[in-house]
Amino acid sequence: MNRINKFLEWVGPLKEKGSLAVSVIALIISFFDLAPLPFDAAWIAVLLCGIPIILEAVIGLITEFDIKADVLVSIALIASVITGEIFAAGEIAFIMQLGAFLEDFTVKRARDGIEKLVHLTPRTARRLNGALETIIPADEVLKGDLLRVLPGETVPADGVITTGRTSVNQAVMTGGIPSCGQRTGR
Repeated sequence: MNRINKFLEWVGPLKEKGSLAVSVIALIISFFDLAPLPFDAAWIAVLLCGIPIILEAVIGLITEFDIKADVLVSIALIASVITGEIFAAGEIAFIMQLGAFLEDFTVKRARDGIEKLVHLTPRTARRLNGALETIIPADEVLKGDLLRVLPGETVPADGVITTGRTSVNQAVMTGGIPSCGQRTGR
């Protein structure tokens, strides 16, 4: 089991880009019969993309008795190979690995976006009490507090502009899309 996990770790970075590229080329060669090979070029896609799927399915079944899409895809792959439909097996393997790559890419982008939003959240606020200005943690701002926000700072809490004129980066509220709004005080 340890060897299988090491193999999957080694294949992991390869399968993301390299094996997808090689597999699509192999499937094109197989479909159009472009190269006189002693074997069907679709086998390359089956080996590069299909073997990791089958291994993950076996590991999931053995260690956690976890039946996921990998198990069903493995059954389809094995059935395609048994019936001699090597191109179909290569297609199945390629499409599943492409889907996994796109899923990982999407999750990474979403995670990065959330991380950027977290960094936009201010940690401190400037509370005004008469002429006295104190810097406090942003989570200690109370309803009714009068705050000063200097140019370039992030607004630490919801509120109303009481005096002055400003431009506010609303990225925290709009999901990271910077848009600025003008407000004029009363």
